Amino acid sequence: MAQANRDLNLIPTLVLILFAGLGAAGVGVLVTRKPSPANPTQQSATRPTPTKSLPAKSAEETSQKQGTFTFEPPPEIPQQASVCSGATLVFDDEGASSSDSNIFIALDPPNAQAVGATGNIRAWVSDEAGGRIPSSVTADSSGTITKHSDPIIDKDSHGYPWEPAIYVTLLTPQNQNGPFPGDKENGGTPIFLTAVKGKVTPGKSSGWLPVPTHDDPLTYRIGNRVGDGQHVAEFIWNVASLGLSPGNYRVQVSVHDGDSHLAVECTTIVVQ
Repeated sequence: MAQANRDLNLIPTLVLILFAGLGAAGVGVLVTRKPSPANPTQQSATRPTPTKSLPAKSAEETSQKQGTFTFEPPPEIPQQASVCSGATLVFDDEGASSSDSNIFIALDPPNAQAVGATGNIRAWVSDEAGGRIPSSVTADSSGTITKHSDPIIDKDSHGYPWEPAIYVTLLTPQNQNGPFPGDKENGGTPIFLTAVKGKVTPGKSSGWLPVPTHDDPLTYRIGNRVGDGQHVAEFIWNVASLGLSPGNYRVQVSVHDGDSHLAVECTTIVVQ
C-alpha cells in the first residue's frame, strides 16, 4: 500500500518533466478556448426563451384581443299604444261601453289646424249629467279657474286626474308616429284648464257651477257625435298660458262627464 501511494505522488512530477521536455524539443502546445462573444446582448437575444403551454383561446377571446368587437343591438322599448286609437276605444265611450254614445263631442282646433299664441284649446262634453269639475277646483263668475286640484290625490281608477287636463308633446321627425313622451300613459304631466263654461258639476246631483253658458260646439264636432243628453260643458286652455313656442304639437285631452266616466281624445295643433 505504501508503495502505491508513493507512485501516485510521482505523477505530477512526471507530467511537469514531460511538458518541459516537449518545450525543449521545440514542440508547441496549443491550448484552445471558446472565444467570448463580442456582443453579449446579441447572444442573449438569440437565446431561445422557454415557453409555457397555454390553454387555447376561444374565437370570441381572440376576436377581442385583436380589437374586433361584436355589439348587440340595444333592446327595443315597447311602444305604449295610444288611448286615442281604435284598440283602446274603452276610453272614448261613456261607461267604457260601445252601446253608449260618446260624451266627448267636439274639439277646437280641429286636427292639424293652427291656433294663435293668444288662442284657445277647447273641448266639449255632452251628457245628461253635464261635465265634471272636482270639488277641489274653484272658478269665479267668469268661469276662470282660481284653484286647481291635486292630480296625485284627485284621480280616477285609470290614473287620470278628475280635473280636465291636456298632455302635450312637441312633434319632431323622430316621434311623428309615436310613442309620444308627453302622453299620460308615457309619463306626461297634466296641464289643467284655464276656464270652464256650461253645465259643469263637482259630482252627480251636486248642482251646476255658476259659470257662463258654453259656446256652440257644432263647428268643431268630432264626426257625427251628438253626445248623450242635452247638458253641455266646455273646457278651455289658453295657449298663452302653456308657454309653447311656435311648432307642431300633439295634444291629448282627458275629461269626465258628470257621471264620472272618462273620455280621452287626441289631436295635433300648429302653434303660430
